[in-house]
Amino acid sequence: MGFEVERFDHIVLNCTGVDATASWYERDLGMQRETLGTSGRTALRFGNQKMTSHYCRDVDGNLIEIVAY
Repeated sequence: MGFEVERFDHIVLNCTGVDATASWYERDLGMQRETLGTSGRTALRFGNQKMTSHYCRDVDGNLIEIVAY
C-alpha cells in the first residue's frame, strides 16, 4: 500500500546515522537530497520546501535530529 504526501508540519525521528536517515526520506517519502555548500550538511527537498536537519547526541549516545524548514 502506497501513499502520497502533500505537506507536513514536522517530523521527529530517533536515528543512528545521517546517511541512513536521509536515505529513508528519499526512499520512503520521495524527497531529494542536497548537499549544502562546503560544510557538507545534508538538506532534503520536497516540492518547493527545503528541510535541513541538525544532529546531536544525548547522554545515552542516541543521535537526535532537530528539523528546520
